[in-house]
Amino acid sequence: MQFFVASSVKEYRMKNLFLLLALATGITLRAQSEFDGKPNSYHNRLVSTVNAQSEHIREAGIRSYSEFRDDFGTTGELKKRVLIQTREFNEQGQLLHQTNFNKKGKKERECTYAYDDKQRLISTSVSSYNLFGTRRYNHYFAYHNDSLVAVMWGTKTDQNGEKEWMYRFFYDKQNRVIEERSYRKGKLYGRITFAYYEDGSKKEVNYYRDSLKLQKTFRYDCGIEESLLSKKQKDTLTFCSRAEELPDGSTRTIMETRDEKGRIIRIVHTSLKDGRGHIMEKYNAKNHLIYRFETNLDDDGVRTLIYTRYSQRGKLRRKVSGRSRKDAMGLTLTENLENDKVVSSYFKVYTLYK
Repeated sequence: MQFFVASSVKEYRMKNLFLLLALATGITLRAQSEFDGKPNSYHNRLVSTVNAQSEHIREAGIRSYSEFRDDFGTTGELKKRVLIQTREFNEQGQLLHQTNFNKKGKKERECTYAYDDKQRLISTSVSSYNLFGTRRYNHYFAYHNDSLVAVMWGTKTDQNGEKEWMYRFFYDKQNRVIEERSYRKGKLYGRITFAYYEDGSKKEVNYYRDSLKLQKTFRYDCGIEESLLSKKQKDTLTFCSRAEELPDGSTRTIMETRDEKGRIIRIVHTSLKDGRGHIMEKYNAKNHLIYRFETNLDDDGVRTLIYTRYSQRGKLRRKVSGRSRKDAMGLTLTENLENDKVVSSYFKVYTLYK
């Protein structure tokens, strides 16, 4: 059975902006995973990505869908429609297979996922295609308990041959990660150790590489004077955050990172009252605003997002926006805008189990 979801241009909603958000904050997110003591964050993000909508997918009886993008001209005319991805699910709503296509309609990436009898992700296989040929990545997972990964290993195969790697994770009695070990060619390559205060908050993360000598330290001993951070120290990066409630009921979190040269990068995240949206701003070492994301959900269930990019000197470089809402199957329809004009929109064609 096929189910086609389409609507007027104004009813297509926002997708690229959320991808843009993820890409633009990728470095920050990776740093956060280290600061937060989550060396297995790759696995956590992967599982959350493939399973985030599994309950809904199962209840809706979705077997698969194909997603298309429509591109529009300056006068609103349809210029091109392209297939951008396909996804297949099992009857439990878990993602089994995903294929992505480039703007010319050629296959550029394939992913296959496998699960155990406890519905835990146990392996992924990824093939990417480009001008240099095919690259294949295989990842496998073993668990410490029902949710914490104990071992993650895999292979990478490209024109230079096959490479093997492995990570092992160790936990304390409170199920907090206390050590990560990385291996290459079967030999110990690096270690990361994690320490905590008595209240369970993070205290220190130490990185050991190559000869397994201490290479870098992340510390969390915050000061609360002019900056959140303590004084700079050689080969030490300090990460601190604090949250405060604003008079309008919103919550603001300030996160700062100081490197060994004393440069401070600041991110300010404001969660709006009633969970209707958030604002994220990033400031460089000279305290210039370099990007801002703002998203808000209205009473009709339409979520708007505005992305503004600035130069390192704080001058406006680009401003784009988008909107999103749920389609008839409960998944997201998206629409991207530039200068208040629709430039692209997305829709899905479904195949159902029922």
